[in-house]
Amino acid sequence: MAELLAQPEAAKFIAKIAPPDEGLTAEPQPDQTLQLGLMTRRGLDPALVGPWIETLESSLERGLAAWDVLTGSLIADADWLATMRAFVEPVRDLLPPPGQRGAALGSRAPSDVLRTQLGDSLPPPPLSPDSAPPLGLAGIWALYAAGGDRAKHLADPEARASLRAQGKLLGLAHFPSLASLWLHFVHVSIGDVEAYVELAEILLDAHAVDRLPRGLAEKLADARLAKYIMARASIDAGDPGAAYALLKTIDVLTLAPALQKNEDARIQLIRADLGLRTGEQPVSPARIEEIVQTAPTWRYAARVRAGMAAQLGAKDSSSPIRMLDEYLAQFGNDDAPWLSLVEFGPAGATWFAHMMARLTREAQSLPHEPSVWIALASIVADDGGAAAVAEIRARLVEQSRLS
Repeated sequence: MAELLAQPEAAKFIAKIAPPDEGLTAEPQPDQTLQLGLMTRRGLDPALVGPWIETLESSLERGLAAWDVLTGSLIADADWLATMRAFVEPVRDLLPPPGQRGAALGSRAPSDVLRTQLGDSLPPPPLSPDSAPPLGLAGIWALYAAGGDRAKHLADPEARASLRAQGKLLGLAHFPSLASLWLHFVHVSIGDVEAYVELAEILLDAHAVDRLPRGLAEKLADARLAKYIMARASIDAGDPGAAYALLKTIDVLTLAPALQKNEDARIQLIRADLGLRTGEQPVSPARIEEIVQTAPTWRYAARVRAGMAAQLGAKDSSSPIRMLDEYLAQFGNDDAPWLSLVEFGPAGATWFAHMMARLTREAQSLPHEPSVWIALASIVADDGGAAAVAEIRARLVEQSRLS
């Protein structure tokens, strides 16, 4: 399949009905944040990851980032594979099983992990009262370990927000393992409750909910987050019935429907997602759009919105493709939005050809991106892509199997 897409005829086909996307061809950037922004769109492209990973402050950060590359991209170059495996060596005891993502801390506190990996004697970077925290996890740890005013600065609301945003950016850029340690530390050691929300979203998107710190959800004042996590995990595991049962429990406890008008946005998204599977519409498209506009970097919200646009729109509606384009620009690829459009869209939709042209463009431009090939195989293969998907997942496992 990859060989067919490399032919000039394929490029001509794509050019006819799939618009060019500058995000797929932008040059690497010297600024770390800009480089992460490019990876948000293009995934773990070696041309972007290579320069960026060398700028990381510690072997801890490089190791977890390399693990995300091994488990989240298809590697064709033997030297690149060997480099990533070498980076991973110092963090072996933080890794989940091959093919899985998220830092595996077990019962260890994040501060204990950082102390073991980085020590207590790192020289803290200069920090003026008005400066933002440094980007690197090693620099953040040095400030925390130094104590005194330096550690207190990290607890400042603006500093916490900056640290949380950096962890979220790492997750959006497809580094969930590195992001999970970052956000776990910000939540537990620095005391930022909202960091746990971002951590949960990143690990749910990475199908790594088992990496969530045990016991922390129960300590949150808002127990709705725990219910949302359980419901989403059930849906992702192919058990929507468990999510339905959980919603019924919520309905009883909240005397639904009287209190549902002010219901938490997370639970509304779960209801809308389940409604796609039953043909019901428990939450209005206008409300889902409001959630997306309020939280534009919420991947799950954008995914549910795209599915609703496909299911509720006319066959000639332009909304599904517009929302797909917005999703790709904001989050890059995962297989869920592609498969959602196919599963919930009407037969004979005129936008289907435009969607396939975009999917083909993504596969041609991003040969390292497994989710594109999973979606393509699932749509075009006679067996629903089962064999190809199994082969891709087995390859990711094998790549990340260390000797």
